[in-house]
Amino acid sequence: MRITAIEPILVGVPLREPVSGVYGVTAIPRSVLVRCCVGSGFP
Repeated sequence: MRITAIEPILVGVPLREPVSGVYGVTAIPRSVLVRCCVGSGFP
């Protein structure tokens, strides 16, 4: 199995109300999803 492409996808989900934490106040936490494409498929 060989990886042919990697695609990062930025995701932001709004919260009902802002949340305060160590790094300040945030209303939209952001995460990254990673999509990996393979050329031959699974064995």
